[in-house]
Formats: sequence, C-alpha cells, structure tokens
Amino acid sequence: MYHRTLISVIQEKLANPRHDELFHYQPYNLLWQQGGSPAPINVHGELYTSQAFLQTHKDLQQSPPEPGCDLERVVIALMFWSDATQLTTFGNAKLWPCYMFFGNKSKYRRCKPSCCLCSHIAYFNHLPDSFKDFATEHFGGKAPPADFMAHCHRELFHTQWGIILDDEFLEAWEHGIIIHCCDGVERRFYPRIFTYSANYPEKVLLASIHNLGQCPCPRCTIPMSRVHNLGMSRDKMEWVTLAHVDDCVRQSKIQSACTHIYDSTLGVTSTAVESLLKDQSLVPTSNAFSNRLSCLGFDLFCMLVVDLMHEFELGIWKALFTHLIRILNAAEVGDILVNELDRRYRMVPTFGSDTIRKFASNTSEMKRMATRDFEDVLQCAILVFDGLLPEPHNKNVMALLFTCAYWHGLAKLRMHTDETLTLLDTVTERLGQCLRRFQLKTCDVFNTQELKREAECRQRCAQENLKNLQGRSTATVAAPTPHVSRRPKTFNLQTYKLHALGDYSSSICMYGTTDSYSTEPASSKRASGISSITYMKNRGSLNTALPRQDFVELMGSNS
Repeated sequence: MYHRTLISVIQEKLANPRHDELFHYQPYNLLWQQGGSPAPINVHGELYTSQAFLQTHKDLQQSPPEPGCDLERVVIALMFWSDATQLTTFGNAKLWPCYMFFGNKSKYRRCKPSCCLCSHIAYFNHLPDSFKDFATEHFGGKAPPADFMAHCHRELFHTQWGIILDDEFLEAWEHGIIIHCCDGVERRFYPRIFTYSANYPEKVLLASIHNLGQCPCPRCTIPMSRVHNLGMSRDKMEWVTLAHVDDCVRQSKIQSACTHIYDSTLGVTSTAVESLLKDQSLVPTSNAFSNRLSCLGFDLFCMLVVDLMHEFELGIWKALFTHLIRILNAAEVGDILVNELDRRYRMVPTFGSDTIRKFASNTSEMKRMATRDFEDVLQCAILVFDGLLPEPHNKNVMALLFTCAYWHGLAKLRMHTDETLTLLDTVTERLGQCLRRFQLKTCDVFNTQELKREAECRQRCAQENLKNLQGRSTATVAAPTPHVSRRPKTFNLQTYKLHALGDYSSSICMYGTTDSYSTEPASSKRASGISSITYMKNRGSLNTALPRQDFVELMGSNS
C-alpha cells in the first residue's frame, strides 16, 4: 500500500514558506450588517469561518493545556477526498487515490492547481482478482458468495485507513505537535478531521452501512420508504432525530456481529448477524475511524458532507432530464418532439468563455457528457422545453424546471448568509412539492418506456450475466437482437440522492459553502495519478516499499 503519514504532510506544508503565507492559524466569525439593519448576520463561505471550525477551536482553547507548555494552540483542519476510477476505456487499469487539503487555506486557492495545495495521501488497494481463487479453495471448490466478497472489500478498505490513522497521528490529535513556523514562532498544532468528500458507494464504505439498504442514508437512519419526503416538516425533523451516531450501542452491535462471524463461524448475512444490524442497515465491519478516533470524541458520521455533483447534477437532475425525454417519446409517435428538443439546444448561443458551451451534438443522447454539460442543459432547459408538451403538463414542467434551476443556483453559491440559507430551505421545500406533483400529475398520464440506449444497455448486462453464470469458457450466448423490446419505465423518487438534498442548508451552515468540499476537485485530479501509478509499476511490485527519496519524489505534496 502506497501512502504517506499524515503528520509528515502537515510538517512539510507548514515548513514551506509558500504554503504558510496565507495559512489561517485562527478562525474568525464573518459578519455582514446591511445598512439600517439592527444586527449583523452570519456569512458562510470558508471552512475557517464556519461554525464547525469555530466550535472546535473554542473546545481546544478551553481544554487543559499540555503541562508546562504555553505555546499557541492551533487547529489543523483536514479535508479528505477519494474517488475510485477506471483509467482506461479498454482495459483493467484502475486507481483509487486519496487526497488531503487543509481547511486553514482559502477554498479559492485550494481550487487552483497552480497553488499546489493538494496532497496525495494514499493509493488504496482493491481486492486482487486472485483473491477469488483463494476464497474458492476454502469454500470447498464453490465460488464465494457476493456478500462474502463485499465483506472482504469493506475490511480491506478500513484496514488501510487504520494504517493511515497511525499512532503518531492519534498522539498529535490528543497532545498536538510542536512546529517551528515560517514566521519564526513555535506553535502546537492539533489535527482534526472536518470533511470527507466522496460519492455514495464510498460514503457507504466509510459509514459501514449496506449499499442502498433498508436505511440508505450515511447520515441518518431514515427508511427507504420515506426518502421521497423532501422538504416536508417530518423529513426535516428526522434529519435530527434519526441521525447516525457513533455511540457505544452501535459499536457494541457491530462487535457482537463480528463475534458471531469470527468466533461462531456464522455467515456474514446469517440470521444472528442480521437481527443485530438490519434495523439500521449496518454491516459487520470494524470501522477504522470509529476504532481509532471515537475514544477521542470524533463522530465519523459528521465528516460525510453533501455532494452536489453526484447527488444533484449527475443524480436528480440527470434522472429528471432522462424521464422528460421518455415523456417526449410517449407524447408523440416517433421522435418528433425529441428531434425538436435537440434542434432547440443546438440553437442556444454560447455565453461567456465557458459558462454556456455550444451544444454541438444531440443533447437527448447524452453521449460523453460531463457534469458541466448537465449544468448547461439545466440552465437552458426552460426555453428549450417550453411548449413541447400540452397543458397543463407544460405548466407543471416549467414550474419544476424553474425550481430545479433556482435550487441549484442557491446550493452552488460561493457565499451564503443566514437569510439565503432560509431561502434555500424554502426552495428545497418547494422542490420536493414540485417533484411529487410532477410524478403524480404528469408522469402517470404518459406510458413512458425505456429509451433505446437504456434497453440496449439492459440487454448487454443480461448477456454478460448469462456469460458469468454459464462460465466464460463454455458459455453459448445468443447474439444481441437488433430491435430490443422496451420495458415500461417510471420516474423514481425513492432514491437516497433526493433525500440528501434536504441536508444542504445545515451542511453549509456547519462547514461553509458546497464548493469548499465538492467532489469535483477529486474528479479533476484523478488523471494526475496515472503517471504516478505508471512510475510505481516501473519501480517494481506495487506492494514493495520505496526508498525514502523515491517515495518523496513519487508522493510529493504537490499534486
């Protein structure tokens, strides 16, 4: 496993005059007072002006100092990102990097690659393909079940995080580390983990819960049957009352489940294990963050922040846009309305250097579209969709598209105040109402079916599953049919991504605006790891440790 110790990265950053220049040693409360207003209001933006940082700093200053030490005590705000990716279109090359930023630095500098503020912390290992052969030998020649492989995957991930969260880091968390800063002053620094930005599959790994289980949310235990209640008063209350807490009860349940598996040799999904964990969708995995940091007062669920890119832009909005295309197909025989949609998008002029790009291809096909492309599609959707559907459906669609664009604009603001957060809460409530009205009043009227590409994708998956069941060497699979039958397809609101939209206001209030911990920086930096992994392979086995000088060259703090 290739990784750097967290303390070495902290020491290296603070010893670099270039990185120390605009480093915020102390947080502060940012206020704004409008002319004639009786009192100032809070402004939310940077992490070092957030409530979480201010409270952590206050708790540190009020705690007993180290005996005989009168040095200034400073909080080091650690922000992590990780994103597993396939490196090639054809082939099996893949990479799973982990990055770290300091929240003491401005988000406007962290987003600039030229500032070199991103640190590569580790490259996580996947289970090797040969592990399945190893497990088969111990299963009496039978292939290991999927739940067993998923369990091993979770154990491997948290074992690697247990290595990263080493004893030196825990010692610094509790007692701090003394560093001679570039300004000539010695300070005692205390590292604290504030945020961990990742997509849903990795959040599930971090939270140690089932992927899309009975309780799909990594932050709370709301059941799947109620995740569509976005904006309702009950949903707002359940974000608080059903919040995941890494307490002794949860840890005791997981410890008992592990005892059933390892001491009583019961299955990972046996009745005894499921009876302990199923009500909260927990998994019998020893969580590294819980094991290493819970005794120091850290709650791992608080670091799992919202993810605007995957939850809305590539989640709810992409799903809504796809279903609107299904409705256009169902509303008119042939592709008349869809062709008109594509024609209108191609007529949209560009705006700015890269604000609205040219829609050169057929937008309805959604081929090779990045997140920024879906954002452009949303910003132009009202004019493009207007009049394509008959009333009253056109009115419903226009209201929904306006609310989606309004919510997205508010959620992506780079600076919020208490007043704009109240407005975001109001628009979130309206968005939930519009989506449910759209599903009830418009979606149920049209007999929507899969798009052609969805049907073809389903057929390819079915063919691949058949190959896996019959064995690749002996499988005889029929050739794909030229015309795949399309199945009925409805608009689904029973998704975790919809439920997650209700947590944006509280997350912004606690940690600052969403651009500070968006997953977009991790996605844009994944390519930078390709040359690094090639370098590793040229040096030899990925499991072989590098000499210190080679390791610094490979895993240097500059991304």
